[in-house]
Amino acid sequence: MGWDDIGLHHPRGPDGVISAGAQTPNIDKLIKGGMSFTNFYATPLCAMGRAELLTGRDFPRTGNLYNSRGYDAFHLGEATAGDVMQQAGYVTAHYGKWHNGRALGYEPWWRGFNESWLPTDYIHLDNLMRHNGRYVQTQGMMEQILVDNMAGFLQQRGEDGKPLFVYYAPYAIHKNVQSTGLARNTSTLYFAPEPYLSRVQALQPPPGDLNAQVWAMLLYIDDVLGRLFEAVAASGLADSTYILLTADNGPGLPKAFLKDKMQRLMRMPSGMIGDKNFIDPALGSSGTEGALRNHLAVTGPGVPAGAVDDTLLSLADVLPTIAELGNATDTRHMPWSGISFANLLKPGGKATKEQQERFMFTLVASGDKRQCPLLDDMMRKYLPDLGPDREVRKPQPMLAYTNSSGGSVVKNCIVGRWKEYKWYGCSGRVFRRCGTGSPTAPHIELPCNEVTGAQQRTIAAAFDKQARQWWASVVAEPHSFTKPVFQLGLGGWKASNVESSGAIEISRGDVLLSSFANFSDAGRVCWDINVVTPGRYLVGTMYRFYFREGEQQQGLQADIRVSVGPHAQIAAGSAQWSTATLHSSPGKRTSLSYMDLTESGSVPKEVCFELLGFRGKTTGEALPARDSKTPGGANSWFFHLFNIRFVLKPDDGRLPTWPVTSPKVPPLPAGRRPNFVVILADDMGWDDIGLHHPRGPDGVTSAGAQTPNIDKLIKGGMSFTNFYATPLCAMGRAELLTGRDFPRTGNLYNTRGYDAFHLGEATAGDVMQQAGYVTAHYGKWHNGQALGYEPWWRGFNESWLPTDYIHLDNLMRHNGRYVQTQGMMEQVLVDNMAGFLQQRGEDGKPFFVYYAPYAIHKNAKQPKSKVNPYFTPEPYLSRVKALQPPPDEHNAQVWAMLLYIDDVLGRLFEAVAASGLADSTYILLTADNGPALPREFISNEALRLTRMPSGMIGDKNIFNENLGSSGTEGALRNHLAISGPGVPSGAVDDTLLSLADVLPTMAELGNATDTRHMPWSGVSFANLLKPGGKASKEQQERFMFTLVTSGDKRQCPQLVQMMREMLPDVGPNREVLRPQAMLAYTNKTGGNNLKGCVVGRWKEYKWYGCSGRVFRFANGSHIELPCNEVTGAQQRTIAAAFDKQARQWWASVVAEPHSFTKQTFQLGLGGWRASNVEASGAFEISRGKVLITKPANFTAVGGNICIKVNVVTPGRYLVAAMYKSAFIRGLEADFSLTVGSHSQMQSSAAAKKSATLPALRSEEDRKRSYVLGYLDLPRSGSSGSSSSTEVCFKLERLRNTTAAAATQGISTLSTPPAGWYFYLANLRFILQEGNASRSSLDLGEDLGADEEGVFGSEDAFEDFEDAILALSYTVTDAEESCPQGISYRAEKDRALLFGGVYSACASGCQPRNDEWSQGCNPSSQPNPFRGYAVCHPSQTAAVEQGLSKLPAFADMQDFSPCQLYSYLQGRTLWVMGDSLMRNYYYALRCFMLDFWDHAKSECAPSSNERILKSIYKSADTNITSSMGSRAITDVPRCVHLIGGGRICWVQSVRGEEFATPNPQDPGILQRLQHTVADKDDIFLLNFGRWHYTNCRGLEAEGYRQALKEVGELYQKTRSEFPNWLFKTSTHDHTACREGKRHEVTDQCIPAVEGGYSASLGQRINSIAESILGSYSVPILDTYQPTIAMHKGHILYPPPRSTVRDCLHYCSPGIPEFEIFMMARTFVKNGIKPLGKRDSTSSLQCLPVTEFRPPAGWSYYLDMISRNQSAASPAMAGAHAAIDVQQQQQLLEPELQEQVL
Repeated sequence: MGWDDIGLHHPRGPDGVISAGAQTPNIDKLIKGGMSFTNFYATPLCAMGRAELLTGRDFPRTGNLYNSRGYDAFHLGEATAGDVMQQAGYVTAHYGKWHNGRALGYEPWWRGFNESWLPTDYIHLDNLMRHNGRYVQTQGMMEQILVDNMAGFLQQRGEDGKPLFVYYAPYAIHKNVQSTGLARNTSTLYFAPEPYLSRVQALQPPPGDLNAQVWAMLLYIDDVLGRLFEAVAASGLADSTYILLTADNGPGLPKAFLKDKMQRLMRMPSGMIGDKNFIDPALGSSGTEGALRNHLAVTGPGVPAGAVDDTLLSLADVLPTIAELGNATDTRHMPWSGISFANLLKPGGKATKEQQERFMFTLVASGDKRQCPLLDDMMRKYLPDLGPDREVRKPQPMLAYTNSSGGSVVKNCIVGRWKEYKWYGCSGRVFRRCGTGSPTAPHIELPCNEVTGAQQRTIAAAFDKQARQWWASVVAEPHSFTKPVFQLGLGGWKASNVESSGAIEISRGDVLLSSFANFSDAGRVCWDINVVTPGRYLVGTMYRFYFREGEQQQGLQADIRVSVGPHAQIAAGSAQWSTATLHSSPGKRTSLSYMDLTESGSVPKEVCFELLGFRGKTTGEALPARDSKTPGGANSWFFHLFNIRFVLKPDDGRLPTWPVTSPKVPPLPAGRRPNFVVILADDMGWDDIGLHHPRGPDGVTSAGAQTPNIDKLIKGGMSFTNFYATPLCAMGRAELLTGRDFPRTGNLYNTRGYDAFHLGEATAGDVMQQAGYVTAHYGKWHNGQALGYEPWWRGFNESWLPTDYIHLDNLMRHNGRYVQTQGMMEQVLVDNMAGFLQQRGEDGKPFFVYYAPYAIHKNAKQPKSKVNPYFTPEPYLSRVKALQPPPDEHNAQVWAMLLYIDDVLGRLFEAVAASGLADSTYILLTADNGPALPREFISNEALRLTRMPSGMIGDKNIFNENLGSSGTEGALRNHLAISGPGVPSGAVDDTLLSLADVLPTMAELGNATDTRHMPWSGVSFANLLKPGGKASKEQQERFMFTLVTSGDKRQCPQLVQMMREMLPDVGPNREVLRPQAMLAYTNKTGGNNLKGCVVGRWKEYKWYGCSGRVFRFANGSHIELPCNEVTGAQQRTIAAAFDKQARQWWASVVAEPHSFTKQTFQLGLGGWRASNVEASGAFEISRGKVLITKPANFTAVGGNICIKVNVVTPGRYLVAAMYKSAFIRGLEADFSLTVGSHSQMQSSAAAKKSATLPALRSEEDRKRSYVLGYLDLPRSGSSGSSSSTEVCFKLERLRNTTAAAATQGISTLSTPPAGWYFYLANLRFILQEGNASRSSLDLGEDLGADEEGVFGSEDAFEDFEDAILALSYTVTDAEESCPQGISYRAEKDRALLFGGVYSACASGCQPRNDEWSQGCNPSSQPNPFRGYAVCHPSQTAAVEQGLSKLPAFADMQDFSPCQLYSYLQGRTLWVMGDSLMRNYYYALRCFMLDFWDHAKSECAPSSNERILKSIYKSADTNITSSMGSRAITDVPRCVHLIGGGRICWVQSVRGEEFATPNPQDPGILQRLQHTVADKDDIFLLNFGRWHYTNCRGLEAEGYRQALKEVGELYQKTRSEFPNWLFKTSTHDHTACREGKRHEVTDQCIPAVEGGYSASLGQRINSIAESILGSYSVPILDTYQPTIAMHKGHILYPPPRSTVRDCLHYCSPGIPEFEIFMMARTFVKNGIKPLGKRDSTSSLQCLPVTEFRPPAGWSYYLDMISRNQSAASPAMAGAHAAIDVQQQQQLLEPELQEQVL
């Protein structure tokens, strides 16, 4: 932010006040209110400026010399401003950029700052920050988050009175920003968020694009600084706080500005020359005024407002000044270069003689090598010579001011200031500022300012003399020209990066330093290290091979050596060293080994990396040709070393040991059959066991993941440490359940139709059931979700199958029947298991339980939050975050979920014990595959090793470039723990085992001898489960192979292509051809085909089929390290043995009858009418025209898919297509559906339907369900039909139906237009009862059923079925007969729910001529009162059109007040919240119009005035809100229902009033529960983050705290008051106008537009779902359906007809939809009708109008709701006399306009 980036430094606009260019109103205010220094100088580049400010010293003295090349940190011996002020008793804090060393020990929390928030550089949105070293994922704009944290810090200091020093270094206005996440934004150079950019672009004349971006970013940071200044004031410390504002260097201008002078002068109206980067050709330097001169503004105690001073100052003067002002007298710092200017900060302050006469020099270095070329060469090519002590030799020619002949060495790099003069060392030229004595005198190197002749020679000589002395003192400084000393094991931190640019010595000529070390040939690089903590370190080299002409040369290799020790030992070759061969491939790579390092002590240590030489891919192969060894040369290649990474290993990574004892459970007596509980966790890797982590300080408890119950199981049983799972989830489950290698079963992947195994495969359920076992399944299945493939069809007597990843209140299927559960999913499952176990304990039947928890799989859907991808309920997360050192956010979430599932497993183990069957039950615990790591763990090894302390490489998803595979040990190796009869306690066995071995083992132990199953691949290990058990020869010699598939297409591309684009060829019998080229092990030339997908294990060896590489795992190390790799002749021998066995294995897989098969979808199986035929289950596709992913993606006309079905029950089937498509107006697709045998299709004898899927209606209408028609289907295999029935779906043509297309004759398209897509999810076949069809159903009619709009996840298309089923509740428990003789007739045009109640009442009706009824008349359109209005018919129609897409719409049309009344009779429904809930109450009042006595009017919640006053007190809202100084709070009111029951409305605008922790001042919920509420009452609650400004919503912490207090109250009182529902907010469509107070604007927008985005609203609601969900509060989500229904908003009547209320909804419409959803949620959450019980009939009705609120109560008058009915004529007359003027006087003035 240069001198010209201040609004006050720009010309004024037309009004003479506001800047016509850059605008910084808050900075301008700071300047005008304080003191400006106009002769203030920064440094040439960023890091140097920060070093000067923080140390008070010229930056070259500190070791900081440049922005990179290892010279961007200052020496650890330098005291920082943080150190100085901290020593003086100040609390110090840093926020923002650092750029003074990122190595361990150099970050701000090590350099004197009590508090530090350090962002990831230039990530302006959702930044991953480090708070005092710990990673914290933030949400929102980075600078706003920093200032919010500062505000908290300031507030604390205001409370504790401790003096403070805050160093805030915003990233603005630096260019080259990254917009979101880690993705670089290439569309703009600057972070220019709205609305700032629009404000700048509206300037006249409009700025150019680049200046607009800069000025928008300036507005943004100025706004942030305004918030900071407000925070200082709010803390109460403004009168004692100095605020200093400056910048690190001049601006960074675009290169285009060198030629475009007009744009440059627009940016820099001062006319100053240059910027921080560019050398000025006329001056021969980049040390121009534009680069160095900057602004300094100071406010604070005694500082004169508006004063301007032109004393020569610099950044180095800041620290001496604050030290003097703060009385920081400690002198334990290096001598300061700066001079305190405290003397100037008072009225009349004058410069001292020292300040007037000072010479001020700086070293100018920039990215332009013409600027100071010798210094550039020294940093890049040579590095200073070192002496015998390995310190920089001083003096030396390389650092000389001039050379021996007087020529410049470093002199060229120096510029100086003295009085009004400026001197350039490169040329000796001198300039004098014109108009000296005026603070505004120009600082431009103009010819008219240049000093020439004798005067120039005299002044230049004086400068030269002083500069020579200055430079000599710089060179003599002990810290100058030093590099960082990298700390290993400092302060308990395990990971350290030794950055290659920090090298102290390089092989000159072979190595160049930039931000990395660039090797053109063999060479060496050395660094200083300090081993603080001795121990075993995992050492990694992060590198890449770079090819100038692209990365086409993948065969290059480099032999390297890493040595560690004192320099003398390294030079003598006696230091510890490790060698490796590094392979070339795209991207950065890591190679690892171990070293045992001793403490450095008094003998310094170094680490040296030597590149011994390059070689080709194979021995003797020539190196790739290159024309040049120069980085810029054509056809050149290099080796780039980024860093050496050291990670301290507290142990050697092997399993901890404990005593082996006799079996904890004795062997079973002969004849008694054992029971089995098999637990298959989800994504729980080897390192996700507490026992596999280092011990904490107590030596017992894990310092990382904690799993006490699992640990107890392991110690009490047997562990298998050489156990292997599969690459992905579905495959692991297939192996365990079938005992067979998963490719043999038909299961091949997680999706694409290959995630089920063949119906001919016998499962563990089948095998054990046939042996007399009672079998049960609980949890995840993922082996086919189609009819006939679910667990209750596959051998399990009992099955509880949840909806995937819904961890709270899961809609489960119990043996196929839907059951809504409440509470945490895994706990619900274990509770059901406990019941099953208890039954077995009573009936004595042997059992097999298969429990597959969803933990610890990520991407949980509930709560829906991208911030927290794991389900981490309290108190588990708090327990993990209390660990020391605290884990990063990702590991904290994983470990919290581990604690949760460990707790659940503890309950399961207790249930086994409680059943009395523990002595006869085997418990087996393992997992399906390795863990799923975040992508950032690839590059952040410290975080990865915290999660995976074993050091194993990879996870289930990530393709390892070094190995060319994702089949790493981290992905495949897992844990197996077993306890049970005769199993020795604490035993550890390393026999090679796999998931496929589990079923054969159970079968042997359980005497399940039936052989009616496919041949097992697995081998029973029952022989090992006894003391002294030994592996058999078969187990010792077995080869074990798996097929590796992952989401990365580089892994096994042939298989990915086969599953996605091709599908295997089928023969005449429509079965997979075997063999065929597509399934071959190798191709015709011997190259890898599917061989590349195979990895194998044998004895201690592992083999990668893709490369033939072999590793040997010994001593418990399962890491593909160079030290573990087998090379040479031994490798060739072992690889050949693996290859031979793998070829045979693969041939047997291909020959299997079930391999590569897809599902056969069952129609009408077992009485089930509905079947989903999944498009991904296609066994044949039109290659090149269809892609198979999760759906089928049709890419071209003529695309066809065929799917196998089995028609079990013949009959008439309704067929519908569920699809998703792009919105292209006028485009329609014609499809055909054909069903029959293949021969029938070939002869055109098959049943066929054709349909046009209509053009979609809008951009948001992307997922649809359409009826294709009815088909009469015979039973498969019956007469006239072959045994195989197929369903084929074909895109016949695309038609453009627009008029223009017809005119141009292009109505039929041969190829799809750009942007078009069509995804078929499934075809739904529904067997019709009695084979009767609706005569009104025409081809192509919209079912409006299968889209997930109510759940709102565009990317969750594969979850269509879950969404439909979740909406499939019916109000079945409701009594549909109406009481009191009330009845309704059918209304043709209007459903009862949507206004039909008013005209459809046939008997028992309440009056229709009073105010109560008239307000509910959908035809009368009365003027709306605040927060409620009757919709225009077109508005209701728009809402109904939107709702018609929901599957429950037909039920809405039939919904009656009688159904709702049965739930409300005898209890109170408390409707509580803000004005949105008032809509809800009024809608309920109208819907239930005939069920309450209008003569009674509206009643107060109690007739006891004392209770009423207490309710009013708790509900009142005394807060500042968007609506003014006091929120308008409505009076609590109720309507009493006939026959008992009531509906009560209590407004409480914000959540702070709902519940409080203070029993002396209870919240409104607590008050109601203690006074008038009954245990059967229903509490319907809502509050959102609105009511500040509409752009941001309620401040997050207050909102979160309010939610937590509500959740805690629910937990405490749910046994007494169980019926709670929290309703998420409906959508707000107000255009976001930052800074505007009012919420009602003239612009209502669709959800996808404007500053107030749908994603923000969803995130706000997800916060509520997450927090309340952790307390099990039931949630009613109505947010998503309201996004698209903005046409349902209230339209205000004349004279303000152009103003629309974008917040609230009229009726009938959205509120009525929510009433219906509320009733369904009653069923979902087990709220049942009370029958005739009446707990409310005894309540007296005190009309709400007859009780005046307490003094000061904030409310408004509603002429309808304040009861003008005949029931209270006195009050009606009184209110009729109140005119508008009197109403205004009742309210505070600032609210009047809004109320009216």
